[in-house]
Amino acid sequence: MKGHIQKIAGGSSLAFFGITLWFITARGVLEPARLDVDHFDAGAGDDWLLVRAGLALGSAILLGIMAGRPGSRRVRLVAALCALLTVPVFIWSCLGLQRWAPQYSEQSFQELLDRHRGGEALDTRDVVTTLGQPLFTGSHPGGTVVWSYSYMPSAGFGWDKRILWFDNDRVSYLYSLDEP
Repeated sequence: MKGHIQKIAGGSSLAFFGITLWFITARGVLEPARLDVDHFDAGAGDDWLLVRAGLALGSAILLGIMAGRPGSRRVRLVAALCALLTVPVFIWSCLGLQRWAPQYSEQSFQELLDRHRGGEALDTRDVVTTLGQPLFTGSHPGGTVVWSYSYMPSAGFGWDKRILWFDNDRVSYLYSLDEP
């Protein structure tokens, strides 16, 4: 039985870390930021997020069992360390991928939001002066230009959206939503 637990723990750990590495790079760091994504309304994530969560939990449990069983001290220590790291790596791979514009400041965004709500007419110059350049821009039919100061790749979960809509160089709407 001991050999089976080691094989299953090793296989599930390799699968978890391999899949997670793929998602961090190909569907994380290398994914271009844009608004026309399937995960915009849902906040990111797909069925693979559930697969990775299952592999992370299963691997952590199996590695924990392996660390508590008789065997070489080195194997038990490596199993214990991997068991302790698996869930934090999964959590970071879901939440740590969110990108922000280089000069973005939450305090500055809230100040801009308050100014807009107070009736001040803001233009692109006001926004750039306050927040810097956006992470990316886009457009909608009818000439509306969209600037986003945040992006969560499809491999992650939750998206703290900070998005501005412009009509004729004037801010028409500021969108601020913190997703779980």
